[in-house]
Amino acid sequence: MYIKLITLSFFLISLLVNAQNKLTSPFSLTDYQNMRTEYLDAIKHNHDIVHEGRFYYSKRKLDSVNIIKHEIIRQEWIRKGVDPSAITKEVLQNAESNRQYYLQYAYFTKNRKGYDFYYSDDSKLILFNNKDLTIEYSFAKDTDSEYLHNKKIATANQYFNSNGQLKRTDSFILPSQEGAEKEITGLSKEYNVIGKLLFEADWEKDFKHSKAKVIAASDQLIQQYILNNIKRNNDGISDIQAKEMTANYLKYAQKTIQKLKNDDKVSIWFVAYWTVTSRIELKINDKTLQLINIRDFKMQE
Repeated sequence: MYIKLITLSFFLISLLVNAQNKLTSPFSLTDYQNMRTEYLDAIKHNHDIVHEGRFYYSKRKLDSVNIIKHEIIRQEWIRKGVDPSAITKEVLQNAESNRQYYLQYAYFTKNRKGYDFYYSDDSKLILFNNKDLTIEYSFAKDTDSEYLHNKKIATANQYFNSNGQLKRTDSFILPSQEGAEKEITGLSKEYNVIGKLLFEADWEKDFKHSKAKVIAASDQLIQQYILNNIKRNNDGISDIQAKEMTANYLKYAQKTIQKLKNDDKVSIWFVAYWTVTSRIELKINDKTLQLINIRDFKMQE
């Protein structure tokens, strides 16, 4: 009995971990199509609807939102962590030029299964609920795409229009800071139009080393590469000067890192360093932390 309880506990923990790495939609592909039809039917000959830009607005909502827009902007910023004392009248007035802060509250919306939804004329259906889950479904000629996200993770799916077969699925850990990069996580799979699995990657199990360890190894590789370049292109430069220039490069260069799998299913880290004048890309074998290749690009002035 004790062993069975332990086994069940590990099973439940495994389910929880997997759930945290992927978001799923409560809607089918047919649901999305029906909601688009329902929305477009609702705006036909509806005198309460105003079309502006890519969106459809309710006149009644628009009037109300325009009156209380400062408070809408203020609450949105507070929700994102802005200090309320920093949100002055002048700041709010300046924000009015960026209409996205408040006009989204005036969209004409419908509701399905507890989700409000609206449709834009760039063929995108947006659904959201009070649990901070947002779903963006884009209709296209050959392949539709579905993007689900909350504050922590996102899942991107693609579907073949011909039969609704899943084409590709990926999930990402979203950055806590604005402007930072997202990190691929969980399982990625890719299929052909008849459902044959073409690609699969488990971004945790298939990789041996941590991001921190790979960055440390990458910094050593790029340091030696930059040092050699400086010595080769600057006759008579001293070792001390060359090392100082190399240290400055590493100090000021921006850096991104991501996981990849090549055609032979080898786990690879792709690390990029860039400055205003150059971009250097490294591919590093995860198993050995050895350099696979390095590419150096000069930025156009």
